[in-house]
Amino acid sequence: PPPTNASSHPTRRHPVPVKPQVRQVLKETASSFGHTFALVFGLRAGVAVLIRLVRAIAAGPKRFQFQQLINEFRSIRGEAAQLGVTVGGLSGGFHFFRTMFDRFNPFGEDRKEANSFGAALIASLSFIFFPKSSSRTVSLYLFARVAQCVYNALKKRGYWHFFGSNWAYGDALLFTVSSAEIMYAYVMRPDAIPNSYYKFIQRTGPIAEPVLQAVRLRNRGQPMDLTAVTNYVTSVNPLASVSLSATPSIIPCSVLHPHNASCTKNFFQVTIDVMRKIFPLYSSLTFVPLIALRWRDILRNPSNTMASAVFNLGRSLLFLSMFTSVYQAVICSVRKVVSTDHKLYYWIAGFISSSSILIEKKSRRSELALYTMPRALDVAYVQLRERRLLVDIPYGDVLLGAFSLASLVYFYVHEPD
Repeated sequence: PPPTNASSHPTRRHPVPVKPQVRQVLKETASSFGHTFALVFGLRAGVAVLIRLVRAIAAGPKRFQFQQLINEFRSIRGEAAQLGVTVGGLSGGFHFFRTMFDRFNPFGEDRKEANSFGAALIASLSFIFFPKSSSRTVSLYLFARVAQCVYNALKKRGYWHFFGSNWAYGDALLFTVSSAEIMYAYVMRPDAIPNSYYKFIQRTGPIAEPVLQAVRLRNRGQPMDLTAVTNYVTSVNPLASVSLSATPSIIPCSVLHPHNASCTKNFFQVTIDVMRKIFPLYSSLTFVPLIALRWRDILRNPSNTMASAVFNLGRSLLFLSMFTSVYQAVICSVRKVVSTDHKLYYWIAGFISSSSILIEKKSRRSELALYTMPRALDVAYVQLRERRLLVDIPYGDVLLGAFSLASLVYFYVHEPD
């Protein structure tokens, strides 16, 4: 029989977890940074060059020059490098600090979630390298995504459920309120929105800058530049006659659209003009990601994939053109009813015209709502800051962007749903 002495039994050996060596972690961190930097830099620069190529081809093959692509790459490489350092620093830094935290447990044993968030928070300081021209907008957009994640997490746990959270058109309502705030700022407070965004709206819309300035001054009770307005009207329609004072009660439709005496005809003309203006941009935004990211779908099923892309392009063109023309139509309709202008009319016009978002599909409505919401929050922040209800925080955009990145990384790792 086998011996009964316990000492004769072999001692059981449990596997000892192997803690990573610092040198190996540094090597993996450098590899993660380099790989992510190359990917982000190439993607950002490649997309910019591809968009330039599509625009050049849409403008006419005879006008295309290869030097345009080289110039585009030279102009974008600095921004692409900054973006690569930001995302690469986040990726490599998160790997390094999370590994170190898991090894030394600064937050205590079995605190994986705290380790992840702490590592992401430190690594997200790479946001300081993000291009300054767009850091404010991107940080607000990231914060909007964090708010969406927090809401979904609380709702999943049953902690937060308020009236309207199950609405099928809640995203459309968010878009309409945000767009109303943005369109109000476009007319009355252009300093509250980024200059590039303001120029995009101004180029897309049918109202010239001298007329917009006249509307602002009128609503502020200041005399407008009558010479600038007269010169604009006569340059568009030499047969038009301008009979305005420097302080009119309201800017008439004959000044808003001097090229077209009929508001109804102007509605249809604005619709067509906006489609023509935004077609090169929206075609680039539709087909460039399709070619760059979904080329396998094109190879597997080219006809259905391209047909779906063309349909979505037409839907987006119709949405934005209707948004602009309805906004113009509401402003014209107001002038048929009232004789004195008011700032509130431009917010209401933005709210009504934003109903065109229903043209877009559900997933697209959500994306547009999350795109406009941070811009509307930025407008509200600027207004409250000027009234001294909020203070200006130094490096506030960097801190907000870093916190938002860290939060998104946490949700990505621990609550991806």
